[in-house]
Amino acid sequence: MIQLSILKITEYGPWTLTLGSDREHELQMLQASLYKQIQQLFSAKNCLVFLNKSDEFFVVSNGLTLDDHIEIQKSLKELFEVTLTISIGYGNTPFEANLKAYSGKQNNIVLNQEYAIFGFIWILSVFIGTFQALAYKAPNSKGIIMEIHRVALKGEFWYDQFMRTLAVIGSKNDMVFYLVFAVAGGVIGAVIFKTLF
Repeated sequence: MIQLSILKITEYGPWTLTLGSDREHELQMLQASLYKQIQQLFSAKNCLVFLNKSDEFFVVSNGLTLDDHIEIQKSLKELFEVTLTISIGYGNTPFEANLKAYSGKQNNIVLNQEYAIFGFIWILSVFIGTFQALAYKAPNSKGIIMEIHRVALKGEFWYDQFMRTLAVIGSKNDMVFYLVFAVAGGVIGAVIFKTLF
């Protein structure tokens, strides 16, 4: 499974016009320093960044949680006057991950509004982050993670099928979307409770 995060500078064209007519050198310096900083932030989390075009970066972000993406987005917001959106997707191939990230952005699947993060995070990343905290309390942490991973993958498959069905019928009903998350949360909570107690 591959998780891909796509970072894109928002309103890049209008921003470049604010630099005046002799702006090429400033654009080149911004792009170089932005790429360097993005590479450093993601590399520190065992990820790899590829420059796609001057205003877009592709990141192989396996294992990164939403909190990791928010942390990186906060750092970038403090360092640069341009803002970025992040679209996250996963799939069996890089192409599938790219399509899923694109679908998340196009269908406005908001993971975090404040930091403009859209898409779908591979559920295992979420569970690894959650269970790193529980590992010290659980008598069989590996068993817990594998059980939840197994259940989560089934849930993720059905959730993906459900979202594709919603997209096909053109539904924009947020209540159904939140209901699916609530049910998934209930199942995850039940598995955790059953495993720990």
